[in-house]
Amino acid sequence: MMNPAFTALVAVALLSALGGCAGDMRWSKPGADAASVSRDMDDCRGNALRHAAPQGPGVPTQDGPVLDRGATTMSTRPGGNSNERFIAEHEDVRLCMLRRGYQLAPAS
Repeated sequence: MMNPAFTALVAVALLSALGGCAGDMRWSKPGADAASVSRDMDDCRGNALRHAAPQGPGVPTQDGPVLDRGATTMSTRPGGNSNERFIAEHEDVRLCMLRRGYQLAPAS
């Protein structure tokens, strides 16, 4: 397992990098209106949160690859600390939106 301090440092660096452009970037898809983008984003976030939810006592963690239904790529669900889950959740949302045909592009 990764060193928790290293994981925290990576998370902070990632958030800092994304934070500088987060306000300037939006998910877009030809023919998608704001309501459908919002619904798809909410659905992707909900799925990511359910998959990366912390495990209770006595419940085995999901340390291996997990394949979403209809997914073309796999992502790893860490059973570790909140930083690892946070990063996994955001990656899952990104992959979900890409699978649905969206692209992250500068806001116009």
